[in-house]
Amino acid sequence: MLKGLSLKGTTIKELKYGFYLAVHPMRGFWEMKNEEKVSMRTALIIIMLFFLSVLCKRQLTAWQFNPAYTEYLNVWNEFIMSVGPYAIWCISSWCVTSLLDGQGTMKDIVKATAFSLLPLLLTNFLGVIVSHLVVEREALFYSIITKAGFYWTLGLIFLSIVSIHEYTVFKSIAVTVLSIVGMLVIAGLGILLFYLVQQLIGFGMEVWKEFSLRIAE
Repeated sequence: MLKGLSLKGTTIKELKYGFYLAVHPMRGFWEMKNEEKVSMRTALIIIMLFFLSVLCKRQLTAWQFNPAYTEYLNVWNEFIMSVGPYAIWCISSWCVTSLLDGQGTMKDIVKATAFSLLPLLLTNFLGVIVSHLVVEREALFYSIITKAGFYWTLGLIFLSIVSIHEYTVFKSIAVTVLSIVGMLVIAGLGILLFYLVQQLIGFGMEVWKEFSLRIAE
């Protein structure tokens, strides 16, 4: 029981550290890497909360600001579309920075990117609330909140590259571009692999069906 309370207290402390990191990114990312300020467990909790915020935004945002068809929800698709880019970014960024003498590890990238999502996570929830408090002609307020979280998160991800890998700003820009290209390549290969597996499964089922009919005869 004491161990459980200790873990809970540590997780809350690390989540609070995320707010410090959001406003002091350079020092925050440096401490995250060199002083082990946060754990992988808390990073994964943030990812799950981010996914929850995406679901809430899709399903609970007021109709005048929500283009989604809320009566139909495929949780698996939403998971792929929200957590998928995070995972692909981490893999692509690690590949690129490993080739370009980056000082960060895969673990550093996973944690830093997860904590960078905190502003977007919070504004997703806040946007849902605001969408029910304003009318359509006041959409500017809703738009400012959602866009602020998005661009804040992008800024934190970029600064995490600068801080963790000890790159210059210009090299960080180049690494970011290469990482995005890498994401497209990985996504393309993933789609191709999925298509091939789907075809193989379909072929296997047809063969089994034909074989079963032959046996029945």
